[in-house]
Amino acid sequence: MKKLIAICLICAIMLSLLNHAQAYWTGFEDLNYGSYSSIVYPWVKFTNNMGNLLVTNDIPGPELSGTHSVLGPVTHDIAERYIANILVPGINFVSVVMGDYDADDDPLYLEAYNATGQLIGSDYKLLAKDIFGGPKLSVSTLEDIAYVHFYSGRPYPGSVFFDNFTAIPEPATIAMLSLGALSLIRRKK
Repeated sequence: MKKLIAICLICAIMLSLLNHAQAYWTGFEDLNYGSYSSIVYPWVKFTNNMGNLLVTNDIPGPELSGTHSVLGPVTHDIAERYIANILVPGINFVSVVMGDYDADDDPLYLEAYNATGQLIGSDYKLLAKDIFGGPKLSVSTLEDIAYVHFYSGRPYPGSVFFDNFTAIPEPATIAMLSLGALSLIRRKK
């Protein structure tokens, strides 16, 4: 019985390590300042439906961090969206930090969609006008996330920075692999 508990504990630790190893993250620190039609990493492609993305050294405050953040074309059009197309399978959790300087209230939205374009999860936060910086928005779903939209609403839509984008695969997939490995270990004994 003690051996089984030890094996389960080891598997739980391995599962935790594997899950962290599979997390994808960017704070855009690896990019040069300037304008981009898209920002592409092996696991995600960022665009803005109204124009280019500007990698800037404006960091309004926490939870935005480092020396880089990204700003869209600031069209003040309610239809303006940041779009992150997820390029790897099995992603079931996404988070992004959005923020601004203390000029106005900014309603912030994060929406996750599956491969058929169906909304499968969302988050909303109101960034108060007296705050420098901004909150983290996140979505966790049972389905794979194909892409997300994130944006600010009225009174000045499209005027927020974003930073610290994270995508994590579903832990259940890794758990299944760990259980398979555990069954192989038990079978050998």
